Amino acid sequence: TVNKLDTLREVLGKLSNVKNPLGLDASTPFESWPEPIQQQGGKFTIVFVCNVFHISSWKVATGILAGSSKALRSGGVLVVYGPFKVDGKFTSDGNQAFDEQLRSQNKEWGYRDVDQVTKEAVTHGLIFKQRVSMPAN
Repeated sequence: TVNKLDTLREVLGKLSNVKNPLGLDASTPFESWPEPIQQQGGKFTIVFVCNVFHISSWKVATGILAGSSKALRSGGVLVVYGPFKVDGKFTSDGNQAFDEQLRSQNKEWGYRDVDQVTKEAVTHGLIFKQRVSMPAN
């Protein structure tokens, strides 16, 4: 949201090696993302997404994958951090409970399966390299 971006801009503006954050609607095609991102398309070394896939629609997740494939340079890396199901299963009872809570708030939200995300990523020319297990609740 705008207020959060303003706060980030205030904090990050003090750093000489970090550009100001830009808001974007990841559910839209890359061609409608902010111009500074489009202009640098194919030049990004890394795209880092944190705790987004489970609290947004599948359209946002697929938009991130599609947009990242256009933003990243050859050999660039997309890092997606957050909770996922593995082989259709939750990694803990706490994760299952949180997924149920999310889905009760918005039917489009909820944990995605790593396999589902990986298959979608491949359709955008991305290659799955590694999954790192994180502590579960």
